[in-house]
Amino acid sequence: MFADGGLETLADHLLAAADKYQVERLRQLCEVELASSLSVQNAAERLALAEMHSAEQLKEECVEFVARHAEEVLKTPGWSRLVSSGTNIGVVNEVLAIAVGSGRKRSREVLEDEVPESTSTLTAAGVNRLRVSELRQELCSRGLDAGGPRHMLQERLAASLTPADAMA
Repeated sequence: MFADGGLETLADHLLAAADKYQVERLRQLCEVELASSLSVQNAAERLALAEMHSAEQLKEECVEFVARHAEEVLKTPGWSRLVSSGTNIGVVNEVLAIAVGSGRKRSREVLEDEVPESTSTLTAAGVNRLRVSELRQELCSRGLDAGGPRHMLQERLAASLTPADAMA
């Protein structure tokens, strides 16, 4: 449908249109595309975009990304604009709280249940520990719909596990 990168270049505008005209499937496609190409340089802008258009899936991905790469993202012009806008203070606080919390986690010895689940041995309990991007990737690899909020992705993936996996 789009040339390589075509949707990414239009996704921010399409997300605004999808929000305005309440086209949910277009919104989902845009959120997935924008989340899949997050980088240190664009994460703050995409977080602001997600906040502006109530794009919860994209916001969750951005918050997680920025928290994991806080040291680099907080030095970007996009982060400076996000903070200075004054309208995004809630999401800025959310990111910083997660970043500080994950920094504490990294300073402790990693517990066995904090290690990301290998998708080859995915269990029902492991589904709940996957990030949204990992849930979507696993659903896509199984040929399943990867749209919707986190809880729906978890339910869909858990339902796709074999009975032996679910018991583990």
